[in-house]
Amino acid sequence: MDAKAPRPVEGLDELDGLFASLASKSRDIRTTAAEHLCTIMEKRSRKLPAAKFEKFSSAVTGRIIDMINGSSSNGKMGGIIAIGMMTEILSAREKMVVRIATCFHRIFEQSTDPNVLELAARALGHLTRHGSGLCVEIVNDEVGVAFRWLGNAKFAERRLPAVLLLREFARNTPTLFN
Repeated sequence: MDAKAPRPVEGLDELDGLFASLASKSRDIRTTAAEHLCTIMEKRSRKLPAAKFEKFSSAVTGRIIDMINGSSSNGKMGGIIAIGMMTEILSAREKMVVRIATCFHRIFEQSTDPNVLELAARALGHLTRHGSGLCVEIVNDEVGVAFRWLGNAKFAERRLPAVLLLREFARNTPTLFN
């Protein structure tokens, strides 16, 4: 094995079936897979030493973000559902919050699928509910972008994501939204 090649993350291969289920055409299968993945993450967060769990959760989050950035609408929705269910586990890790927020921002800029946009707005709203200083920045930045999209006719196709974001921030972080 090459000395510079990354080591495989222990236990990640056994989750391949769950990642495949997250991309299922069936919403119920996607939701069940996300719930199961969340349960595994919660158990491992309690059992593994902090460094090993950090490596494991980074690898899992990376795979999910790859799904969200992929071309499959079902994969995007499954990944977003999984992130939405794992926000309490992930919100304590600022690097992951930044990666997730950046990924969701790209969705809001590029996607025209209302189901994907709805799920992404809910997940980002839920993620920012935990209220760290970083979440305040995310909310402020995204609210500014949303108002810019609403106030400029050249962003007409971004009005739906703008309204969805504003709704979710109003629901989840009302003190930051004012």
